[in-house]
Amino acid sequence: MRSIAALLTTPLLLSTVEAQVPARLSLEDALTLARERNPAYRRVLAQANASGADVVAGYGAFLPSLTGNLNFYGSSNTVVTGTDDFGKPIELADPLTFRNSSTTQTLSTNITLFDGLQNLHNLRGARAGATAADAAVAAEAAALEGEIKRRFYDALRFRDLIALEEELLEARRGQLTATERLFRVAAQTQVDVLGAQVDVSRQEQALETARGEAEKAVLHLAEQIGISGEIEFEVEGDFPAVFDPSSLDVDSLADIVQRHSPVLRQYQALSDQAAFSARAARGGRWPTITASLSFGRSLRLDGYDALFEFNPKDRAWNFGFGMQVPIFTRFGTSQAIAQAVANHRAAEENLREVRLQLERLIRSAVIDVQNTYRQQQLAERSAELGRERLRMAREQYLLGSRSFTELQQIVSTTASDERQALAARLEYANALVSLEELIGRPVRP
Repeated sequence: MRSIAALLTTPLLLSTVEAQVPARLSLEDALTLARERNPAYRRVLAQANASGADVVAGYGAFLPSLTGNLNFYGSSNTVVTGTDDFGKPIELADPLTFRNSSTTQTLSTNITLFDGLQNLHNLRGARAGATAADAAVAAEAAALEGEIKRRFYDALRFRDLIALEEELLEARRGQLTATERLFRVAAQTQVDVLGAQVDVSRQEQALETARGEAEKAVLHLAEQIGISGEIEFEVEGDFPAVFDPSSLDVDSLADIVQRHSPVLRQYQALSDQAAFSARAARGGRWPTITASLSFGRSLRLDGYDALFEFNPKDRAWNFGFGMQVPIFTRFGTSQAIAQAVANHRAAEENLREVRLQLERLIRSAVIDVQNTYRQQQLAERSAELGRERLRMAREQYLLGSRSFTELQQIVSTTASDERQALAARLEYANALVSLEELIGRPVRP
């Protein structure tokens, strides 16, 4: 737990100097910029910093209060009536004016000697709240890292998809050139030439679509990072390395999550805070004992001579003890206790619910990684076989042993396999990110 001095002197964790966005943005660059610029993360940081003030206030409840007062008074009173020697009211021949002034200076202190341990439980609750706020920052940082990685890998996917579509376009154009050459020697028909031209046009449309989707993916990444204005960067990097997840021990991973999850620590701290609040509410049934001490100086004179007198001569000391007993509070104390106890029970159930959710999420995440790994391996194998099949089909087409329609079908199937392999690589990367987001650490060998 941070000391009071640290809580008082620690500056706000929000950076005032933001790093520049590089022209070629890597994943590490994106994560660094997001920690500086992401609004949700900065909002949680601000709330965590504010929780330190609650802890300081909790310690301050054990200290005496100190109040100083400095007052200057002046008055003027004019009378035109009075009384005679027998007490009868008369009108004065000349009005009389009375002037006086006074100066008072007081320094007073008050301390609570006993309050049913309310201040102690409030302090412990404030410390638990600060722990919950720190855990919320860690949870938000993990969520931010996971979302940045997903957005970044999505942008990488469309970058690679553009390269794939450009390669397919060049292949379509090469196929058109070959078909035109065969048409000139009467080996193919005009229908085949038109079909090849249609394929080129469709591939150009697919390329433009991929470019548009890539721009939107970069915009989503920039939004998540917190970058505004015109986008002037390109993503640079690659997907995470693929490994066989069959070696992952789901029970061990679930145990790590239960012991180190920042979300779980946050809800545990919130449950502790609610428990201390319930104890503080019960303290409202006990009497409150206070002690007070004050010292004052004063001066009162006719006329205005006492005004702005900073060294008055009259002095006085006062001290005392007091006890306030809550005999009947119109059931307000009972209502506060009942509400605090209900909040504590709700917080305990929230904690239990989070434990159950994390147990399910970690096991589901491992299943997703295993499934996406198998799908990625199969998709890569299909794409590899499709490329070899396409190479052989093109040779047969040039030799005249395969028709243009058959070649079109093979080209389309191969292109679809390539796109599916790229999508499967993204699905695997996202599943891995989700698993590591839950655990809070890498699981790759």
